[in-house]
Amino acid sequence: MNIIKLIVDIVLDLIINPIEDIAAPYRRASRRLNQDLAKSPRIPFDIEKSKIIVFSDFHRGAMEKSPVLDRFKLNETVYKEALDYYYKNGFTVVLLGDIEEGWGHNNNMDAIFKSYCRTMHLENQFVISDRYYRVYGNHDDFWAKSKNVDKVINSDMELMEKNKKVSVYPGIVFESPDGKIKIFMTHGHQGQNLREAGDNLARLAVYFKYLLKGKSKKKPLKIREKIRKQEFRVLKWADPRDYLVVMGHTHCIYFGSFPVSDYEEDEAADLKKKLRTAASAEEKNKLEELLEFWEVLVKESDDTTKRIRETFSGLKPGVFNSGNCCVGKEVISGIEIADGRIRVVFWKQGAQDNPISKEKYTTDLASLFS
Repeated sequence: MNIIKLIVDIVLDLIINPIEDIAAPYRRASRRLNQDLAKSPRIPFDIEKSKIIVFSDFHRGAMEKSPVLDRFKLNETVYKEALDYYYKNGFTVVLLGDIEEGWGHNNNMDAIFKSYCRTMHLENQFVISDRYYRVYGNHDDFWAKSKNVDKVINSDMELMEKNKKVSVYPGIVFESPDGKIKIFMTHGHQGQNLREAGDNLARLAVYFKYLLKGKSKKKPLKIREKIRKQEFRVLKWADPRDYLVVMGHTHCIYFGSFPVSDYEEDEAADLKKKLRTAASAEEKNKLEELLEFWEVLVKESDDTTKRIRETFSGLKPGVFNSGNCCVGKEVISGIEIADGRIRVVFWKQGAQDNPISKEKYTTDLASLFS
């Protein structure tokens, strides 16, 4: 990391918009979202024919160098099953940021790509058929510089032989020819930290935490409180606009501007089953403690939905969050747009016969723009 550049960034942060950036985080997030929206390419979108699958937040690392940093390894198989399905069925794949765990690995992307060469081969098939888009997040902002993309991603022999190149954007917009449907896809971290210097400081903190094998001392509800603040900034930014927003970053699924607590509910249900067959009092006490934790998170999601209803009115077209692909339970979530509908999909490992194992949330896309 360039320490001199970091110091310069901090000085600039103190000079440019200092009061707004520190005292008004919503305006900070709004400014950065507007900047990234202006930089986003416009991709033609046909509500009847276009088919898109959005995945985010893999946080895949270098297995050989630091297995503890690789949060994707348990979900690689199910992700490859999903890619195979979407490739055969003509979908465009959008990877919505934090695909690589660059912060924890000090941006050692070569090592990460070496660990996941087989998965990269499947992604390359989408690149070769012009059905692949990438957005960078905060943990993989290494890709914000095109020279880094060319050095690592576009140096892949398979892509070079086919004369194909990948571009990585701060966001992308899918737009219908008449301009009535506009879907802005971005990672959603904009403005959470103080400009670029804040991101650099956060990256440094994460890297040293992993380097020293430290664990976060923050309680899950404190972490959830922080990410909810960022989600509310995006909701507030999106509220007066005619864009549907698809984001990632917070690892919490949103459907139609409200959080979805399926992960937590499923975990609580599994724990209740285990409680019924607990073999000892010690095991029972441990399971009850875990169950209480997950039920608290379910209630937190319900409380957040209530707050959103009280704070915003309308919320059309709305905010959707793809969740994440790094929960470590051999299950991944995504946002699918096809057949004129938008839906949350859950993939579970070994579900080839019924590949989309849960499709609980779905709505007509055009109705969000009416």
